[in-house]
Amino acid sequence: MTPLEQKLAELRARFLADAAERVDTLERLTASGDFEAGRVIAHGLAGRAGMFGFDEIGALALAADEAAPAELLARLEELQRGLRSLAQER
Repeated sequence: MTPLEQKLAELRARFLADAAERVDTLERLTASGDFEAGRVIAHGLAGRAGMFGFDEIGALALAADEAAPAELLARLEELQRGLRSLAQER
């Protein structure tokens, strides 16, 4: 494995390890009604997830990031379910 491949593998593993924490954060934000802060998290996840091969999470995050205000809660909840599933796969 090249040094670059090793570094990417480490970053991918960290992304997976952080998935459960992201679920907790999103749940806290949605429970408090702070959907826009959830959108910020989704925005950050949208690019990183795809970069590490988690295309489904990337698509869910992008959908939340681009959601109309009336749809944002539902999209954030879908993202939470996707992240929870990913965290359980670890």
